[in-house]
Formats: sequence, structure tokens, C-alpha cells
Amino acid sequence: MVLVFGRFLVYWAGSRHAFRRNRPAEPGDPAAFQRHLVIPCRDEEAVVAQTPAGLRTSAPEAHLWVVDDDSEDATRELVLAATAHDDRVHLVQRRRPHARIGKGAALNAAYREISARLPEDADRSRVVIGVVDADGQLGAGTLAQVCSDRALGRPDTGAVQIGVRMGNADHELPLPGRGRTANAFARALVRMQDVGFQANNAGMQLLRRRTGSVGLGGNGQFVRLTALDSLTAEEGRAGRPWPERALLEDYESGLDLRLAGWRLTRVTEAQVSQEALVSPRRFLTQRTRWAQGNMQSGWPGSPPPRAPTATARPRHASPNSPPGSRSSPGPRASPARGGVTPIAGRA
Repeated sequence: MVLVFGRFLVYWAGSRHAFRRNRPAEPGDPAAFQRHLVIPCRDEEAVVAQTPAGLRTSAPEAHLWVVDDDSEDATRELVLAATAHDDRVHLVQRRRPHARIGKGAALNAAYREISARLPEDADRSRVVIGVVDADGQLGAGTLAQVCSDRALGRPDTGAVQIGVRMGNADHELPLPGRGRTANAFARALVRMQDVGFQANNAGMQLLRRRTGSVGLGGNGQFVRLTALDSLTAEEGRAGRPWPERALLEDYESGLDLRLAGWRLTRVTEAQVSQEALVSPRRFLTQRTRWAQGNMQSGWPGSPPPRAPTATARPRHASPNSPPGSRSSPGPRASPARGGVTPIAGRA
């Protein structure tokens, strides 16, 4: 018990020190990168129409890739309606039996589509893929912070995780139509989740930022395309940088990127919103899945980490080029480009 309490005090002191020492970064130039935002969806008709509209405000030049994982509601029709009015909104349609097998598989489908539509001469080290939940919205200035010199402006940075806040943290009636007691309990549950992300999680991430080993989340991660390319070099993973059947594909992909030699960092000046859970049962299910997924990531039965030599740069690579960059291509499998119309210009 004393050991557990002592470890908690060390963790608390380290987090507090990290918060006090944190200094805001100067925003970068988003125009230096081509931006693609991936929105995985399954039965999200309640929010999917608002999400592209909101993201278009915060990321006006980004391509939005909505992955419909074989929804049984009107998700597909709503996305198609958005594509008719915005040529930078794209539908990635998945069907069973290849659909509904995990979020990682949906993200990989978007990765292949984006890769296929890029021009042959595109600088893939200047292409960024962000992941946003179907109910998520990016804060103003997010892309500028993600592209700063402390984040993707550094060529060795493979991925960036931004802060997460609960979009319904200030709702007085998270359960409309329910009684006062139920709403009071739901408000407490929502605010507890908000504090967890804004304080505990943020402090832990700031500590891990010092070693370049920040954990990636399923909402608000931004990954350099060449970093994803480097993961596809492993046998059997062509076109599949994200683990497809993992409980926590985001956390495992972060481990893979770090083991491949990429730096991972956290940006505190930018945030993405998401809806907090108001049901205790769903909250417990979510946290159980997170705990099991974390244990699964390091379980002996999991795929072994690649050898350090897999990240070695070829003889003609620039010494300042990150592993897997365009100037040092390294061993990676490029997705087939199969006659798809390239995207003209930069986003």
C-alpha cells in the first residue's frame, strides 16, 4: 500500500512539474502540408451530417474522408449528400464480411484510398492524416499547432496527439426527459471524464513528451504519411499500418511508430471535442476495453516488435531524413494506385 501511494505521489509531482514547465509553441504553417482528416463511422446518422460542416470551419482546405463501416442506418446517404456539395468530402464505403472488424481496418481503408489518389510525385513526408471521431470537432487553430516546429515541423516527428475535451461537459441536462437525480449523476460522470482527459491524461502525456513516446488516442491523432508507410514494410502489413483486430489500434500503432524510430509528441495548445458517456454501463464497458487493450498491447501472444535494423536508413539517405521519408524511402510497400484520379494541388 505504501509503495502504491508513493508511486502515485511521484506521478502527481511529475505531472505538476510538467504542467508548470510547459510553454506554448509558436503556430506553424498548415499550408506547408497536405491535410487529410479521416472520420470512421458506423451507424452515426445522428451526427455525421454536422461533423463535416464543423470540420470544414476549422480545417477549410483539408480533405475529409468519411469511412462508412457498413452502417445499417442513413449514414451513407448523408455522407453522399455532403459529397455532392463539397468536392473535398469523400466516402470510403466498406461492406461485410470485410467491414465491422475493427476501427483499425476502417482507418487502413482510408489510408489506401488516400495513397491511391496522391500524385506519383507527391512528397509523402508533407502529407498528414488526422483521425477524428464521428462526433468530434477540432478547435480553432489546431492545424497550425500540429504543424509547428515542435510537432510535425520537425522531420523526425511521426505523429502528434492533441488534447481531448468533453463537448457535453457543460450540459445541464445530459439525459433529457430523466429526473433530477439521474441528470445529477450523469453530469458528475461527464465532468469526471473531462477532468480525466484535461488533467490526469494531459499530465501523463506531458511527461511522456520528454522521451518522444506520447500515447496516441483514437480521436485527435495526426500522423505523417511516411511514418505510416514505414509500418507497412513489415511482412503481411502492406497497406495496413494500423493493427486491424486490436482493441486499442491507436495505442498499438503508437508503439509501432516509436519502435520504428519515430518521435511522438503532444500539443497542448490544440484540442478536439468528443461526447462523454452518460451511461455508467457504457462507461464501465469502455474502460474495461481500454484496460484489456493496454494489456493486450504487451501480451506475449501479440505480434513481436520489429528489429531495430528495420529502421536503418539506406546508404543514399540524407542523415537528417526521418525513417521512411521520401528522401530515404526505405523498405516499404506502396499501395496500388489502380487508375484512380489523383488529387490536384495541395490541400
